[in-house]
Amino acid sequence: MRSTVRYTLFSLLIMTIVLPLRGKQQSPLIDSLKRELKNAHSDTLKARLYVGIGSHLASSDSSGGFQALKKGLSLALSSGEDYYIANAYASLARFFQIYYLQDSAESYYQKAEHLLLKYSNVRNQKLLLFIKQNHLTLKISKEPDKALNEALSLVPLAYKVGDQVTLGNLYNNIGVWFMNISQYEKAIQYFKKSVAVKIVERKQYARFAYSYVNLAACYYRSDRIDEMKPYLDEAKNYLLKANDRQEVWSWYYNYRGLYAFEKKQYQPAEKDLLKGLSIAKKETDALAQSNILGTLVKLKQAMGDNQRALAYAQENVRLNLKGSQLGALDDLADIYEKIGDYKHAYEAKSLYAHLADSLNESEKKANLNEIEEKFQNANKQKQILQLQHENEVKSFALQKNRLYTGLLTATSLLLLTLAVLYFQSNRHHKKQLIQHKKLHQLEMDKISQHNQISLLSAMLNGQESERTRIARDLHDGLGGLLSALKIELSSALKKENKYTKLTDPLKKIDYAVDELRFISQNLMPETLLKYGLGEAIKSYCSRMRNKGIQLICQIFHYNNELTQEKELILYRIMQELVTNAIRHAKASTIFVQLLKSEDKVTLTVEDNGIGFDKTLLVKNRAGNGLTNILSRIEYIHGELDVHSQIGNGTTFTIECNIKS
Repeated sequence: MRSTVRYTLFSLLIMTIVLPLRGKQQSPLIDSLKRELKNAHSDTLKARLYVGIGSHLASSDSSGGFQALKKGLSLALSSGEDYYIANAYASLARFFQIYYLQDSAESYYQKAEHLLLKYSNVRNQKLLLFIKQNHLTLKISKEPDKALNEALSLVPLAYKVGDQVTLGNLYNNIGVWFMNISQYEKAIQYFKKSVAVKIVERKQYARFAYSYVNLAACYYRSDRIDEMKPYLDEAKNYLLKANDRQEVWSWYYNYRGLYAFEKKQYQPAEKDLLKGLSIAKKETDALAQSNILGTLVKLKQAMGDNQRALAYAQENVRLNLKGSQLGALDDLADIYEKIGDYKHAYEAKSLYAHLADSLNESEKKANLNEIEEKFQNANKQKQILQLQHENEVKSFALQKNRLYTGLLTATSLLLLTLAVLYFQSNRHHKKQLIQHKKLHQLEMDKISQHNQISLLSAMLNGQESERTRIARDLHDGLGGLLSALKIELSSALKKENKYTKLTDPLKKIDYAVDELRFISQNLMPETLLKYGLGEAIKSYCSRMRNKGIQLICQIFHYNNELTQEKELILYRIMQELVTNAIRHAKASTIFVQLLKSEDKVTLTVEDNGIGFDKTLLVKNRAGNGLTNILSRIEYIHGELDVHSQIGNGTTFTIECNIKS
């Protein structure tokens, strides 16, 4: 396998369904749809046009896009035609998927598919194929193996309805799936199937180019360098025909440069790689830039130009791309060591070690999640077997003498009484613990509020430092101990055939580990320290949505212009406002927006809760939560604007200058 150059796989994205319109969002197209809508008379035509407008607005204007899609669905329902109703459902599913509302997206996908399953005509079957293909993009992150099986099951349907475009896309994406798990021979088979389909539309040229570049990538990764060139030549031919997908050229030049590098043709390799880098920068494709920069580092080292290799490595590190940062730091440390700059080599190695530890922790979490899923599946199977056994016992018991029935009834009543008593005692104990925690928290809040103003700066710094330490201790110490305890206990119990007797305690250990992880992330968001405020807010909103809270998040034009101290304070304010909206405002939907405009950054948190009386802000600052928020805003010299009416929700807007 290749190890000299880093690379990252890419695949052709599945297009959003818009009937019959599919393409990039552009205002002239939307204007054209709106003009056509003015002259439309039938409900089906209006429904199609509204769905088209809503789908094209979805990513840029969430409110306008959603309203247009709802109008399209309403008209489709009025027409009573399942084809247009299913199209509207599928477009709404894509809308919710864009904004990470996975449950809503899943529901609308299922509605759309259910409507079309009863039809066997080509028109409806083609739409069903498109919808199922888009549905796979939702499933693949949760159940990749199941998604692959479903993709394979769609191939016969694509053949049946004669949809060559979708068939080629399916083969390409199945090939990418196999390439990602290093099964290159299978990947090559499906990429070749992808380029063997019949060309019926010009837009297939770009997908053909993708598949040929992926074939070259498979041969490169399999150490079959001589077999790369024919596929690179084919990729170039189709790219020239497509003439509309510039980002593919950067990947083409990347692998052509790798081919020349392996052939020790260093000058042609450098020329191709620099072309690819220029295109990647123009298209703002950070992933392609990182891959090409990594290859240029190896190339310049092979040519003996360590200074130029150092410049490329530094540029790659500055990209700060999550998937390739580790390799970029390794290259940087290696070059510093070769040129005798041991101080910077040590610093780069230190950053490398820190990042590697973080990635290892992520892998551990993924492994734990996989183990948990396997455990739950095994537990469900045991429960099914247990239910079957209980049914057999009940069936046998009915055939016995009524004397045994009376005895069994008395025993059951006794056991039920004991269970009720145990449940009541346990519930009472839990209530006492909760009350004790609440009283303790109230005391801590009073102490914190009393000292807040006079010691604000020192408190904030000390608080964040302590959060970091506690989060690390919880995560590395107690988290690891609980996970290890659970695995060892499960293994021991299985060996002794006592696994089912302690199922509940094992579930509680799992629950404790999950809660510990969530608490650790809330105490100190590593995403903020590594990637800035925008990514930290996205990550927080995603975690809250996973807990069942409807959170819409938008980040506009923000590129980490604030200092880390201000970012952390704004992040804490956002956490506090979201928590207040959930706990006190009883909100069902919360909207979080971060916007950078000129020399200011604006944070907006809006909810549809019960609202409150704004005069409470003036009277003693109305509680610890708002006191903390106001104090933090004063500390960063920011401004707060609050709009709230009882029964009509609340909007908090915090504005602060980028420069002090």
